[in-house]
Amino acid sequence: MVDLQGRLSKHRAVLAAVSAMVAAIVARPLSERSAPNRGLQIQRRLADTEIDSLRKDRLAGRTIAQLANMYSIHRTTVLSLLKRAGGVANIVIH
Repeated sequence: MVDLQGRLSKHRAVLAAVSAMVAAIVARPLSERSAPNRGLQIQRRLADTEIDSLRKDRLAGRTIAQLANMYSIHRTTVLSLLKRAGGVANIVIH
């Protein structure tokens, strides 16, 4: 713990240690300082033409899982888009 008012007996030693750590971090290249890529999710928005194609593909007999893979979106997103595009999400395809 660093006491900025100087009440701790080792405040100079703590300040020196923290300063040394900061200097070591700043001396490293920026690429080494940044956090590693943890596989953040990419937000994918479909254009109106893609939503229309999605709807046509569903009417043509493709399953929700197939559509999700084809358009690189989640199954629940497929269902949501199909419901907004005319309610073809729940059609039964034989």
